[in-house]
Amino acid sequence: MADQQRWFKFWVTAPYDDDLMQLPPEWRWAWVVLGAYTKAHGTHGQVTLSPSNAPLWAAMNLKPDVALSVIKQLPHMHVDVRENRHGTFTVTWQNWVKYQEDSTQAKRQMSRRKKRREEIRKDETRTKTETTTKPAVLTDEQFVDSLRSNPAYTGIGIDQELSKMQAWCDANRRQRTRRFVVNWLNKQQAVQVNGGPPKRARLNDVWAGKPSGEVQI
Repeated sequence: MADQQRWFKFWVTAPYDDDLMQLPPEWRWAWVVLGAYTKAHGTHGQVTLSPSNAPLWAAMNLKPDVALSVIKQLPHMHVDVRENRHGTFTVTWQNWVKYQEDSTQAKRQMSRRKKRREEIRKDETRTKTETTTKPAVLTDEQFVDSLRSNPAYTGIGIDQELSKMQAWCDANRRQRTRRFVVNWLNKQQAVQVNGGPPKRARLNDVWAGKPSGEVQI
């Protein structure tokens, strides 16, 4: 139920409320009317009344000169009556927000705020994880320096090989990517470990003395 200030909740347990039932019947009606008036003109269960408010006293079936004394005896409204200028006074109901205001919207707002806080925490955690786990991107100069200091490429002239790579890429219209550079150096490292370039058997030597059949090269 949307809180449009069109209702005053009269709980089904009210007819069995001892404090309410001890009132004279006409005061019980006054209690209900004051509740409806508070809903329409008050704020969160607090309303300011004036002795000159004839329509209200008529609706409550009270005379203006006894209205204040009657209100002080009505239950479930913290009869904290503070007399102000011009004879006006303020009445505060007990537990008004709990029993009379629609909490559906407030619960929805609270749920949305909670959900939003959880999403923010997840985003912060995700960002922190990505920041700590994602390796730093090296500049080209840093990348070349890392190749020079890499023990795997000890004995390989990095600058000379880079020049060879560039010449090969220019001739073959290829781009010298970092993957290409690493693959090239790995091949050079393998050649260095094996003592020279891989040997390929000469075709005539393979066929020598073999009239037919497959030959493994």
